[in-house]
Amino acid sequence: MMIKRVFDWVKANPITLAAAAMAAAALLSLLVLNSAGAAFVTQMQQRANVIAHLASLQQTKVKIPPANPDDPEVRLQLAVNQGAIDQLKNVYEKMNKEYTEIFKLAVDSNRGRHVPMHPGLFPEPRDPAVPFEVRDIYRGILEKMFDRPTAANIYPRLNAGQPPSQMQIAKALAKVQENYLANNFFPPKEKIEQLTDPQLDQLNELKKQKLLELLQEKAQSIHLYADTDIASPDFAFDVGQWSKPGPRPLMSEIWEGQVGLWIQQDIAQAIELTNQPSAAKSNVMSTPVKRLIGVRVIPGGVGVEGFSANIAGSGQINGRRRMAQLDRTQAPPVDTGSIDDRLPDNFEKSPTGRQSNAMYDVWYAKTAMVLDAQAMPAFFENLQRVNLMSVLVMTVQDVDEYEALRDGFVYGSGDAVRVEMLIETIWLREWTSQYMPESVRNQLGVATGG
Repeated sequence: MMIKRVFDWVKANPITLAAAAMAAAALLSLLVLNSAGAAFVTQMQQRANVIAHLASLQQTKVKIPPANPDDPEVRLQLAVNQGAIDQLKNVYEKMNKEYTEIFKLAVDSNRGRHVPMHPGLFPEPRDPAVPFEVRDIYRGILEKMFDRPTAANIYPRLNAGQPPSQMQIAKALAKVQENYLANNFFPPKEKIEQLTDPQLDQLNELKKQKLLELLQEKAQSIHLYADTDIASPDFAFDVGQWSKPGPRPLMSEIWEGQVGLWIQQDIAQAIELTNQPSAAKSNVMSTPVKRLIGVRVIPGGVGVEGFSANIAGSGQINGRRRMAQLDRTQAPPVDTGSIDDRLPDNFEKSPTGRQSNAMYDVWYAKTAMVLDAQAMPAFFENLQRVNLMSVLVMTVQDVDEYEALRDGFVYGSGDAVRVEMLIETIWLREWTSQYMPESVRNQLGVATGG
């Protein structure tokens, strides 16, 4: 009976029943959506956090070392993950290994055969007599570089000499004239005015032949023209004032003399490599470097406050030009930074931008020589082959071979040119600092024991 009443009410009220059903369904849906919506919002928030984290990783700024060490660092924005970290770590480990190996090669090459001119001289000799004794040792090393090469030599030997002197020439020509007069039935001391014009022409021709023979004999006995007399004002190498007799030289002066000696030995070695003086049937008429006019080492390191090299005034080198002495013990210490700093580029100090810093010292040398014009590239290559040397400035002048012949120089059949160069040399402190006297260390800001 009750069920029948329910069905009768439903039939009589269909709209009301539908509305109630819809309301119930709505309430049920609302409950379901509310529960699912909260989960959805939470999930979306989690996803947003992940996306934000990924975006932050993708926007991480990193510095990548350049392929060319002189270029600036490469700055990138990239995604950071373990794979990227491991790859970058491998790159840096490989670069560090390569740097260590390359730097060791550079140090070994730069050190080469360079040793102090006297054992125990640097940084401070125990024997107070050593600073006096090294004067003669230093001068002797400079002189011996002009000797003939032998198998036992570890330092350059150039087999150099000068043309016959005016006294030798005059003596030889006087002998020619004496013989000619004797052979033509004149008393040896008879006046030459008694000769006829044809006889005078014949005598002059004999003198020319003798002179040329004398010059060629000298040229065939040497591989390089140079003033080899250290007492001469035109001695080809630069001789430090400290090596002359006088008071005990400062250790800073001796150190500067030592560096200057190393530089000149390197230039001499480049000449030796170019000329090959030990080769058979070779002489100054066939060698590429014909004449060493002079080498002058400019005092002080480039960019070191207080005694920077002054490269102004590149006048010709014709003789010994003494540089002003510099007492480094009076100069204030210079902070050259850390070896880990980026190397400085200062083109106001030097054409290359290089200057002395915590890693190396820069020194300049001027040299003037006569070369076969075709041999200039070979000599420049040998400079770099010997050590860390570069030609910064160069002037070239043609040589009048006939005028040179009148001065006794026989250069052969090639086109001879006079070349003046400003040479930059680099000296790595990794090995030089162990020898530096304390006063030099203070000036350069080198740590004791470094």
